Amino acid sequence: MTSTGTIDLTPAEPSPAKASVQRGWRRFWDARQCSPWYLGILSILVVLSISSDLVSEVAEVESAERQDRYVLILVLLAAAFLLQWVSTTVAFTALLPVYFLARTGGEALPTLLYGTLIVSAVVATANALFSVIASVLALAWAVLFPSLLHQPASTIWFSVIISVMGIGVGLFVRFAWMRREADALKIQEARRQALEAALRERRVLARDLHDIVAHNLTIISMQARTAQFVGTDEAARQALDVVGSSAKDALVDLRRMLALMREEGVVGDQGQPGHSGSESSTSVDIDLGVSRVSHELMELGFTVRADVRLEGRAVPLGTQSTLYRVLQEATSNIAKHGDRSEPVQIAVGLEGADAVLRVSNAIERRPQSRKGRGGQAWNSSGVGLNSMRERVSAFGGTFSVGPEGDQWRLVAAVPAGDPADM
Repeated sequence: MTSTGTIDLTPAEPSPAKASVQRGWRRFWDARQCSPWYLGILSILVVLSISSDLVSEVAEVESAERQDRYVLILVLLAAAFLLQWVSTTVAFTALLPVYFLARTGGEALPTLLYGTLIVSAVVATANALFSVIASVLALAWAVLFPSLLHQPASTIWFSVIISVMGIGVGLFVRFAWMRREADALKIQEARRQALEAALRERRVLARDLHDIVAHNLTIISMQARTAQFVGTDEAARQALDVVGSSAKDALVDLRRMLALMREEGVVGDQGQPGHSGSESSTSVDIDLGVSRVSHELMELGFTVRADVRLEGRAVPLGTQSTLYRVLQEATSNIAKHGDRSEPVQIAVGLEGADAVLRVSNAIERRPQSRKGRGGQAWNSSGVGLNSMRERVSAFGGTFSVGPEGDQWRLVAAVPAGDPADM
């Protein structure tokens, strides 16, 4: 009763121990549903067979008591078999009284045959503990009942063999279901992994497309706008030369990536990574890369101070390529947002076991700081920063970027590897 005098009819929550017992009891009686085809066909056959027994065998039973018991046994067998439509555990429970009612060989035979069908279904579908109990009871009855009736050994062996066959069929079906479920789980897991792999590939593809194309397109766009405002034909020619060179590099890089995706050698020697005659944006030579992006920034009106000091160490190509990609993205951001009145600092060097790239530039303070030359606004999706961070992390390096006072600073450190291992 509550404080207001009303009776609270809300059922109390069971204790954890009681709830655990209830869950265990429900699991004990749980059973997988039998195939409707199996139940439908066998139900018809069993009902027809029992009906035939009722017509033919009952007339041959001498005493009324035995006749009534025989009819009851057949009716219970039919009911137990049909209860499999509800649950095999319920069906076996309904079969238990038949084991105690059967007292003659004539009553035992239908009990053995129809009961074995039910036990087989129980073993195939029921909880493991229930299946074991049902199997033990069925085998015990198959051995003890003929013995109590003083039947010959052949009868006992017949009963045991029939029971064992039924249990064996049930086990076969049970294991087949378990294998099918295990295979289904494996297929589901394989599909999940394939989907995750596809998503990872899409992310990598998006990152690579951004890294390959965004830098060159940024330079192309800014140089094209610069060409509209230059005062001399020579300056316009130089700007358009950069546009053409950047467009060519972007196409070379796209072809190379598509070739790698198709696993075909579409791209020749010109533009291959590390090729000395190429200024492609994918060149893994960080020294040439720094020289190239410095030239691009100077073409856009920036002052660049670059310093590359690797002390003659053979830095792995993968490390150089990673640093160059980061430098490309940093250059694109400088072109969009940097202050041209202050110098851009680019430094590459060795610090312990790492090759370190440091880039810093002044942040443009004017209200139109988000605009490039020609007045076009620049929008940033953040893809570039995420791409740089992912690339560096993939090589076990560290990455930091952000404002420090009026400067925007970027630091990327990637393990330079052991020269002895190269």
